Amino acid sequence: MDQTEQLYESEATGWQRGLYEDIARTTGFVGSIWRTLMYHEPRFLRYAWGQLAPAFRTREFAALDIALRDTLVSATEPDLPRYTLADVDLAPGEFAELRGQLRCYDFAIARYAVAFEIMERRLDGRPVGTDPPTEAGTAPVPEWLDPDRGREPKVLPNDEAREIVRGVVPESHSGGFGEMVPTGYRSWARFPSYLERVWADIEPIVDAEAFETAREDAYSLIPPRSTPRRSRGWGSTRARSRSCGSCSRRSSAAAAGSSRWSPSTRRPSTRPASDAR
Repeated sequence: MDQTEQLYESEATGWQRGLYEDIARTTGFVGSIWRTLMYHEPRFLRYAWGQLAPAFRTREFAALDIALRDTLVSATEPDLPRYTLADVDLAPGEFAELRGQLRCYDFAIARYAVAFEIMERRLDGRPVGTDPPTEAGTAPVPEWLDPDRGREPKVLPNDEAREIVRGVVPESHSGGFGEMVPTGYRSWARFPSYLERVWADIEPIVDAEAFETAREDAYSLIPPRSTPRRSRGWGSTRARSRSCGSCSRRSSAAAAGSSRWSPSTRRPSTRPASDAR
């Protein structure tokens, strides 16, 4: 599919607009994967989202969400710097907006990772829904989890963002981006001083073996599973062992005082990027 051809939210009407609203409520924002599918294969997207959406609203997914984020954060947290607005040369309003957008990415990352993984497996003909049913697989997400979903990302035009990011992030990490620069980079490009400072601090961390191991461990938490609509559980044994009731530690990764989910969390791999808005 041509990723430059997308149905944008401002252009959506009828059921397409309603679907976008549900995606935004569920995942935090409408990324380019959804807009590209809506442009090229709207009926497929409507069916796929109908299968995916219920699972994100279960207690078992909430446990997986916490486990996935904690796996990444725990491996890097001791080395992560913290910033004041003076450190990244931003005005108070810009700093507040950046914090809100990072909080949104923190909320969205597990949802996009799971959506890509399940869709990829189904399109490849691999099994989904092999775990036995569990109570947590149909129980709702705890009300206390993620009360603040941050601010929906605002982005620069694709070509403008590409020029800014190209001068900061080496191609060994960006992979050249292809047709579209990912949403994260397009939003961080609005704050060049932040992007430059954070990337200089984060690059050695993401180049370390510990981070690569943590990233693979995080993805390994996503086993074959399906949606509550098929009465199947979502969690692996590892994810279930970290139930929401006992896992009170939150990875407040999006706070601009911490760079936990800064551009560094995206590395070239054979997996789809979590979004390329």
